[in-house]
Amino acid sequence: MTEPTKKQVQLLLKAACEHAGSQGIWSKRHEVSSATVSNILAGKWSTIADKMWLKVAAALKYQGLEWQTAHTADFVLMQEFCRMAQAQSASAAVSYDAGGGKTHALQHYAAKHKNVFVIQCAEYWTKKLFLSSLYRSLGKDPSGRTCPELAEGIIAELRQLNKPLMVIDEIDKLRDPLVMYYIELYNKLDGICGFLLVGAPHLRIAWERNAQRDKRGFKEIYSRVGRRFLRLNGVKQKDVALICEANGVGDAAQVQAVWNAIEDNKDLRRVKREIERIHMGNKPLADVA
Repeated sequence: MTEPTKKQVQLLLKAACEHAGSQGIWSKRHEVSSATVSNILAGKWSTIADKMWLKVAAALKYQGLEWQTAHTADFVLMQEFCRMAQAQSASAAVSYDAGGGKTHALQHYAAKHKNVFVIQCAEYWTKKLFLSSLYRSLGKDPSGRTCPELAEGIIAELRQLNKPLMVIDEIDKLRDPLVMYYIELYNKLDGICGFLLVGAPHLRIAWERNAQRDKRGFKEIYSRVGRRFLRLNGVKQKDVALICEANGVGDAAQVQAVWNAIEDNKDLRRVKREIERIHMGNKPLADVA
C-alpha cells in the first residue's frame, strides 16, 4: 500500500473513531487491535503489515483501495514460465481459459524484470499494426516506417539487449499470416531472445490441428515451442481465498460468498468485482455506479 493511500486511510480512521465515540469502541467493533489503531493515527506505520492496512481500509469501506496481487498457484506458474523463457532465451506457449489471470501475471512479471516486453493482440490487427505494436513495446516510435523497416528495427533492438523476453498475449486473435511473423523473429533471434506466446484454449486446438494437417508454417511453429503447450491448474477455492485475503476480505463467510459467485465460470475478473462490491458495503454495482 502506498504512502498517499495510507494517509487517506488514516484520515478516514480518525473521523470514524470520532464518530464511534472513541478509538476503543471502533477497535472492538471491527476486531482491530487498539494498538494498531493508535499507531495508524499517530503515524507509527513501520510495524503495521499491509494485511492489517487492508483490513482497516476494508472496515472503513475505503473505495480507493489499490488492487493487491495474490500469489495463486497459476500466478506462480506464469512467473516461472516467463523466467524460464527469459533465462534460456527459449520459446514457449501457454493455452488456457480466459479470466484465469494470465494477463495480470504477465504484466506483473514485466514490471519486475528488465528487458521484458508485452503486447496484447487484437482481432482487427493488420500486419502493420502488429509490427507497430511490437516496435512500440520496445519504446520506439513506429511512425513513418514500412513493415520491413519495422521488422528489421525490432530485430536490431532486441539483439542489443541482454536476455530480452517478448511476450505476445492473446496471440490466438491474430490471423494466420500474422502468426507467421513469429517464425521470422525466432529465426533471427534464436538464442538471443525468449518468446512466450499466450492465448485461450482455441490456440492449442487450432495450432495442433493445423500442424497435423501440414498447413504451411504450423509444423515449424509447433516445433519452436517444444511441440507442447504449457498448462495451468485453473482457479481453485484456495486461490480465491488468497486473493480475498490480499485485498482485505478475511471473513470466512464473505470469502465463501465470493467463491460461490464464481464457482461456475472460474473468472478472476468476477472475483475482483465481488471483492469491490464487499468493500462498497455489499451494494449491487448498479447502485454505486
